[in-house]
Amino acid sequence: MTSPASHPRLRRAGLSLPRLGFGTAPVGGLYTPVPDEQAHTVLTTAWDVGLRYFDTAPWYGFGSAEEHLGQALAGRPGLILSSKVGRVLRADIPPHPTQLTADGTPGFTRPLG
Repeated sequence: MTSPASHPRLRRAGLSLPRLGFGTAPVGGLYTPVPDEQAHTVLTTAWDVGLRYFDTAPWYGFGSAEEHLGQALAGRPGLILSSKVGRVLRADIPPHPTQLTADGTPGFTRPLG
């Protein structure tokens, strides 16, 4: 693991990022459906081997990647999270076709507010 001093810096924000991060699109069902338990195992294993930077988005499985990430890593000190904005997840807005999981269903199944 590299020291924080060797992390690339985002100057305007005063932040530094590890050189290696975990993209969560696959645990949102990008290529194949991912059961909750499997997603949790993958994310906690990534944490256990030292990854601290995780990238996610509402677009990944219609929110399921964010949901998995929150369930697996909530409250972990040192977690660095990046996400995107622009897609509102609400029950009255159907998912865009590119937000569907590999089996063709929205990843986010609980009511959205």
